Amino acid sequence: MRIIHILLCLMAAAGSTFASVHDLYFRQSESGRFLVKTAYDGLWAAADGVTVDDKSGDNVRIRVVDPPASNTLFGFELQRPFLVLDGIYLDPESNRTLSEFMGEAEQFGLISVLQELGYTPILVQFAETVSKGLEANSNYFKSLLQFMNDNPYFGFRDKAEDGFIVMGISQGGILGRYGSYLYDISRPAGSAPITLYTSLDSPHQGAIIPKGLHYTINFWAAHSDDAEKFNELIGGPGASELLLYQPSGADDGSTKDFYSADQSSQRFLFGKYRNAANYKGFPSVLISQGQMKGASPSHKKKYFELHRTATKLTAVFGRTVSSFSSPDFAKEEIARNRIYVFDSLNSSRNIIGSTEYDFIQGSTYPFAKTMYSSLREGFVSSIPNDMKVKLFDVWGNPINISFTGSWEKDALYQANSTFIPTTSAMDMLCGGELSIGVPCSFKESHQGFPFEAPGNRSSANAAYAVDPTHPRYNEAMSGRHIEMPGVGDQQDLNVLRGMQTDVWRILCEVAKRDYDVTSKSYRNSRFSGVFDPTASCMDIMKMPALIQNSGVVQRRKFAFARYDYNEKATESKDSVRFKVPAGWHKVAVFDNGGKIQEGSTFEVDIKAGKSASGWMKAELLLTTTKAGTGQIQMQEITVPMDGAAHTLRWTMPETKGSLTNYRWFRLVLNSSGSAVDVMKPRLVYATMAKQNVEYITNPVIYPNNKVSVRTAGENASVEFYSDAQGSGQDLKFKNIGDFVFYDFGGTKNLSRFKNVKVLYWPGTCGATKVYFDSYVKGAVNLANGDAFGGFVEKIIPLKSIVNTNFTPDNGISASRFVLRGSNAGERCLVDSITLE
Repeated sequence: MRIIHILLCLMAAAGSTFASVHDLYFRQSESGRFLVKTAYDGLWAAADGVTVDDKSGDNVRIRVVDPPASNTLFGFELQRPFLVLDGIYLDPESNRTLSEFMGEAEQFGLISVLQELGYTPILVQFAETVSKGLEANSNYFKSLLQFMNDNPYFGFRDKAEDGFIVMGISQGGILGRYGSYLYDISRPAGSAPITLYTSLDSPHQGAIIPKGLHYTINFWAAHSDDAEKFNELIGGPGASELLLYQPSGADDGSTKDFYSADQSSQRFLFGKYRNAANYKGFPSVLISQGQMKGASPSHKKKYFELHRTATKLTAVFGRTVSSFSSPDFAKEEIARNRIYVFDSLNSSRNIIGSTEYDFIQGSTYPFAKTMYSSLREGFVSSIPNDMKVKLFDVWGNPINISFTGSWEKDALYQANSTFIPTTSAMDMLCGGELSIGVPCSFKESHQGFPFEAPGNRSSANAAYAVDPTHPRYNEAMSGRHIEMPGVGDQQDLNVLRGMQTDVWRILCEVAKRDYDVTSKSYRNSRFSGVFDPTASCMDIMKMPALIQNSGVVQRRKFAFARYDYNEKATESKDSVRFKVPAGWHKVAVFDNGGKIQEGSTFEVDIKAGKSASGWMKAELLLTTTKAGTGQIQMQEITVPMDGAAHTLRWTMPETKGSLTNYRWFRLVLNSSGSAVDVMKPRLVYATMAKQNVEYITNPVIYPNNKVSVRTAGENASVEFYSDAQGSGQDLKFKNIGDFVFYDFGGTKNLSRFKNVKVLYWPGTCGATKVYFDSYVKGAVNLANGDAFGGFVEKIIPLKSIVNTNFTPDNGISASRFVLRGSNAGERCLVDSITLE
């Protein structure tokens, strides 16, 4: 036994991986031992550290993301492991990777959110999701949990208290539920429990592929390699065991429909699996991505029609035909397929039947569109527009004959149909029976349904669907099953918000169960201040900013960073410390490397020294050059001086084109002076949820003791002024461009007002310009006002001095009113500033 040798090899392989990601591969040996290796072509070792010679292929693999470092063989340990199981993969041409899975999980912010909440994300992927049955892969998952609970390679901090949280996506929800059940009923005392199981759009009571598609694939599998491959895929146990439509009896070659919904207990999903579904040893939360409107969505009866011919003059020498339909409960044609080649082949098949489940309410998939595109490409390849065929005459001499290829029918009418029925993903029960076999699966409405405590209406402790509180409820048909929102300019914000809502409901339930009612605190302190234990998980207004701000985790570090008060620090350091003097100071500059994307968010963590009397505020400037050209000043944010790190966020405007030519960020600190740590500056793409902007309630900007007046730097000043005319403020600007501002204490909605009125002493303010926030280009000079009661009155329309390209929803809102000197030595005596 080469125990020491294998451990050294494993340690070397583990150390060579990227520090924040650890990929591990596992295999169940023929002798029953569960084996591990750190590289696909590495050496296998058993849980006891013994070398094992076995086949190279793995059964299940995991990616452990940014776990805490430890003095173990693999150099890490688990802390609150949150396992996310991947779904089925139906691409016959390639294998899905952990990196692809991680990329998708990052699109809706799952990994980042879990890390922020103190969990160790673990991505779980099965090597054979089609060729292996559901029970086999579930057993691999049970063995994986047992291995992670106790092994010599990596630790598991506080495992008896924290346990595992298991989340399955699509097919992964079935494997995760049954595997967790097998593990939990057999684990010894003191081992890690399953603290919560959750699934995202998993077919607990079966999935649907359009019935006509079954017949279409069956027909073309005899004539097309691609169709044959796909037929083999959906016929594999990992797929077919999930599908509700199953062959019922032999195919007699007639037009008779021989597929039906099979819910017999001999099938795994409706037999053994129900033991896990009914198990109460750990709480379960099920999420459906299907709408729950109490009726099937409206749809076209026919999915598509394809009819292509090869002709010579008026004679047809070749023909390919395919169409399939969904007549719902009526018995009509559901599939028509034909292939004809003159004098050699004439095969056709029409099927008459009903398709009651094709459009049952549920999440969807573009099965018809996918089949249409594949067949259309094949038809054109077989019968090109200019078709040439080599034939032989009666004497055996070759003859080249040209045919014309053309379409008689080429139309896609209905791209999507139901994939995962809503009540299947919720594992709904109706009168004690599985919903999928009774009418309630078609007719169940959200009205009155107890989502957060379904009781005998579901096997789960909580079961959610797309109800009126969900962002995607008003779509004509349910969204695509596990639809990805995309990234950057290709991002679909409606899909993102839907995914955020699903994640919010899951984590809300996790937080509820983590809360200790006796001590009135969370066991996981990371939930404190983020989640409300009394909140309804259906109230998206209670969704934490953490989830809203991390909807698409496209966090990117800046390729260039420099720090004014620590000249040695660069972008290579995640944390930079320096001492900033009192006053308004630029402290760091960051290069985005290209145009700043509209709707993105600049984030940075700042820790200021602890001080009872000190103060600090942070600002962000956007510029077109490193030198500061075209400066735009973002909102000022208070930094608590408590010695703790705080995340500051500035959301970029959403108006397309508003940030053209802008690529630089300038961080500014205005403070009483302090030691400062600036940590992890990054840009996050399209993550901020739209926030309602609070209306300003008092029209008086000055005099108003709730609106503070501030100076920028030491060259502008504000003093009290009084004479026989009255009292006011004396603003002095030593240099051109010096300014003072009236701070509203955050962005306020000004849309209830049309103008701002400034009253000032005659003979002053002649070279003073005013604007809101950083809209210098829109600044209006106070000169040439009208006489009013011994003062000069200047009335300015708000829309002319507010840059609506940079305001929420392009509305009239602002966080500060600015007065700026355009001459050196400018003086402005202000009596009052009022909105009207």
